[in-house]
Amino acid sequence: MSQTEIHFEESKWKLHDGSIHVHKMPSSRRLELIIKALKDILTTENKVDYMNRELPFWADEKIEEAIENLEFITEYDPTDEICDGEPPTTAAEIASASWKQHLELHS
Repeated sequence: MSQTEIHFEESKWKLHDGSIHVHKMPSSRRLELIIKALKDILTTENKVDYMNRELPFWADEKIEEAIENLEFITEYDPTDEICDGEPPTTAAEIASASWKQHLELHS
């Protein structure tokens, strides 16, 4: 069954022990669905002649900006901020460095 609308409401159901379980879609997934919907809108609008479009002619640019901004959020990688641009040190590199230091101290 194809989905024709995006729903972000919480899903609630009662478990066998009587407690209620609440499932809320993660924010990142909701943003991904919004991006997909915006891309679908652009695709649909671009297939239609300008005279028959539902949205104003300038809307494409605004939608593309929105997609770009949302993708920036969903594709964010904090590694660069955490490591100050340096790649993370692996366990093997740490062990190798400490072994070299050990050898230097005891030689």
